[in-house]
Amino acid sequence: MSNAIKEVSVSADKNKVAKIIGHVISKGGVGKSTMTTFHAMRLAQQGHSVLVVDIDTQEDFTKFYIPPEHLSAVKRECLSSADLVNAKRRTDTIKVAPSYIENVDVIPADETLLTERNTQIDRSGAGHEGADRQKAVKDWITQTTKDMRSYLTSLPYDYIFLHFSPATTMLQNMFIFCLDVAFIPIENDFREMDMANKTLTRLRVSRNQFVPTVNAFVYINKYEKPAQYRVNTSPLDNSIKRIESTYKSNLIKPFIPLSQTIARASMERRAPWVKPPSGRANKVGQTVKQALDEMSSKL
Repeated sequence: MSNAIKEVSVSADKNKVAKIIGHVISKGGVGKSTMTTFHAMRLAQQGHSVLVVDIDTQEDFTKFYIPPEHLSAVKRECLSSADLVNAKRRTDTIKVAPSYIENVDVIPADETLLTERNTQIDRSGAGHEGADRQKAVKDWITQTTKDMRSYLTSLPYDYIFLHFSPATTMLQNMFIFCLDVAFIPIENDFREMDMANKTLTRLRVSRNQFVPTVNAFVYINKYEKPAQYRVNTSPLDNSIKRIESTYKSNLIKPFIPLSQTIARASMERRAPWVKPPSGRANKVGQTVKQALDEMSSKL
């Protein structure tokens, strides 16, 4: 087998169950991909086995973290996120792709993911009309979600990250319902709290129907220290206070700062806390590591 592909077997140890994690919110540009990368990297550096499942049909994570010369073989031979939905290749032994990140494997995204979901919905609703069709489709969604979660937790990893797209879709909800722990990034603007609260609502549905122990935490990404003016406090400072008041013990600290140090490390596929330059860059890297360790303490 080439070094582009790695073969893994479903765990026979029923006491070893992978924990499913996601950085998720229905908004783009808040750093879900970056924080998924750094969190997976941090856990791998600490000796844990880590898998990332890319469920973004744009495939950006897949294309960025799998060497381009390996991509065609990976898409041809590996289990994909579309296969998780349609139950193909969900066998006792599967193929995954080692990523650029040491000790982190990837189940690649597939552009057919939405098509596969729609095909399965059409099949589940075939021969039914009205309320009967709605029930048949709902039953398919419920059973498929439970099957995907059961299969993922049986894979031989300590932690499995789901890499979410920013879209709010039925498909994304199905994967949200697989999570054990969700980390919800928002920028330091209380207007994004509405999106965070919608994600929390979906997790409450999951707690009732899918994962009774699911937990969720909010963190502020791209944090800018509020500026203080001579006359009154900064509007940004008021936003921070509102966020802190709303999420209280579920708010992860320290906050992730807005910094080119983080963007540069992500593009170079490296951790910002490993041998960063001195001065502010070093402080930024250490802040990211501390925040990730705080998240990991919640797992």
